[in-house]
Amino acid sequence: MMDLIWTFQKLFFRKLKKDLDLPFHPKRLPFLVVVVKNPGIAQKDIAKALNIEPPTVAITIKRMERDGLVTRKNDLYDRRILRVYPTEIAKEVYKEMKEKVSKLENEIFNHLNPDDVSCMEESFQKLIDILSKEED
Repeated sequence: MMDLIWTFQKLFFRKLKKDLDLPFHPKRLPFLVVVVKNPGIAQKDIAKALNIEPPTVAITIKRMERDGLVTRKNDLYDRRILRVYPTEIAKEVYKEMKEKVSKLENEIFNHLNPDDVSCMEESFQKLIDILSKEED
């Protein structure tokens, strides 16, 4: 089952990458999504949201800052905390990505009947709920 999920994900993102003209490596997309959805998020919270190590976040955010996708500012109350904010470029890339993902989802799921899609959504939500409970 996991092989099918990974294969689907790989093919989906390969097609998405073709449709998007990204000004950065596609592996930075999850970072971009988290920062755009949570402006001012602390780097440690990005690590937690993406389930990756803080040094990896620091390196990636530094590169994204260099590429003009994010800005970092010290927290007003605790200077040890770096807050990450999306730039206008990041917001535009996110908007374009969201539109392309929606279009691609429609292309894919139009080949399935609505009951199949609904069943798939319910099944994935159950799996997410199970895995989320196990994390706590």
